[in-house]
Amino acid sequence: METQPGITLSADKVQAIVHLTSAAIENLKPTNVTVVDSQGNVLSTVGGGATGSSAKQAADYQQRTSDSVKAVLDRVVGPGNATVAVAADVTAESAQQRSETFSTAKDAAPLSETTKTEKYTGTGGGASGVLGPDNIAVPGGTNGNGTFDSSDTTKNNAVNKVTEDRTIPQGAVKRQTISVAINQSAAAGLNVNSVKALVTSAAGVDPTRGDVVTVEVLPFSTSAADAAAQALGAAKSQADAKQQSDLMNTLILAGSILLAVVALIVLVLILLRRRQHREPVDLGERLDYEMLPQAVSTPALEGPPATSAIELPPVHPVPALPMPGAEALDGERRRAQIEAMVAENPARTADYLRGLMDERQSV
Repeated sequence: METQPGITLSADKVQAIVHLTSAAIENLKPTNVTVVDSQGNVLSTVGGGATGSSAKQAADYQQRTSDSVKAVLDRVVGPGNATVAVAADVTAESAQQRSETFSTAKDAAPLSETTKTEKYTGTGGGASGVLGPDNIAVPGGTNGNGTFDSSDTTKNNAVNKVTEDRTIPQGAVKRQTISVAINQSAAAGLNVNSVKALVTSAAGVDPTRGDVVTVEVLPFSTSAADAAAQALGAAKSQADAKQQSDLMNTLILAGSILLAVVALIVLVLILLRRRQHREPVDLGERLDYEMLPQAVSTPALEGPPATSAIELPPVHPVPALPMPGAEALDGERRRAQIEAMVAENPARTADYLRGLMDERQSV
């Protein structure tokens, strides 16, 4: 298994690899699959399952056990009113163990049975005696009849035999100790023995292997909690002040932008008024009046001094001016109305005249 540098596979992922490999090959058991990473670390051993360093396995077990005990105590004394410390001693190696147990089958017939019987009956001379210290037979001095009866029975009974093969994996718990401290202020009316029984059950304590559970009711120090509360309060105040400052800066910036936009609009309107451009409009034929001849000025007569006669040019009669017709008067009236409209609202007049010009062009 090739992993990226600094990345380790969790036990669940290793087990997934083991079972996928086992399922891909017929008749391959998961216990016969070994997983090794590119660094040579054994992640899963044959018959042992997922492995790891004994320290890591101990830490994982301690964390799981501590979480289980805390879940129970939080419902009893409330969150934060109990602390749990778990110390576990786990095995650093795996082992194979075989045991055989024999027991007698009750009320069972024997597998085989042999009986041997010997019996003799008859008369004979007395015993010649026993050898003395000098190998000289000492006569017994007795004679008579004798019998011999012997019986020997051999039975092969059925015996129950149980053979057990066990694999002790790495990380098995050899012994654990659990220490529980409960806050005195939250332990009013609390039965310590009941709490100890709950902890024993939640942690899976086994007294036969030397597990120990200790439960004590003690006053908890609140200095850390008070310091944390003060720090949280200061941080909240600082955050509120920063939020207010950011809000004021945002309002000032928005106001400045709005004021600049308004000033820009006003400036544009002023420039448009100053640079207003009137487009020529065809108002029809305009009445052109003929230029009147200039009258000859007559010098003023002064007092009675002597005068001399001045020859005056002949005076020609002034021709009568023709009167404008109805169409000319109507054109003049329209022109006067348009000039009044332009003086009152130049922008609106320009738009109106543009519309008229567009209509004429479309025709």
